[in-house]
Amino acid sequence: MNETNQYLTFMMRGERYALEVGYIREVLAVPKVTYIPQMPEYMSGVINVRGAAVPLLDLGHKFGIGKIAITAATAIIIVEMPTDTPEEECPRFGVYVDTVEKVISIVPEQIDPPPKIGSRINTSLIKGVGHVEDDFVVILDITAILSDDDLVKIEGVALPEASEATAHVTPEGS
Repeated sequence: MNETNQYLTFMMRGERYALEVGYIREVLAVPKVTYIPQMPEYMSGVINVRGAAVPLLDLGHKFGIGKIAITAATAIIIVEMPTDTPEEECPRFGVYVDTVEKVISIVPEQIDPPPKIGSRINTSLIKGVGHVEDDFVVILDITAILSDDDLVKIEGVALPEASEATAHVTPEGS
């Protein structure tokens, strides 16, 4: 019996990439992005996803292939990172992509290991290269894309509670 894995494919700076569907929570249109000071350069800020602050990563910028140019087709893939224990909350972050394509199935025999040649992308971030029809798709290892330091910065990002944002201010001398 062959195990088939499902991947969401997307385009980024003219190349086709994929992420395992199991890590993806949803795909969104680009909402308002709030800038957070002192985040890494490839972090664009945070977006509000049902009341939660979700850090937004420009993967192309992190990979050194250029910053995202927002268009009508630009999307954000919300990814959930696995944790060591079930009690831990899974950190979530958004990833800018130029366009989302479709979910595909690839059997392991159709996936080659990351290439051992020079590349603009660090191959430790690549799970493999899938053969899809007459083309290739670069399968990214989402668990390797962010360093532990990045995850600490992501976990520290939060929007103010609604009660804090609407706190009552009393005039001096009252």
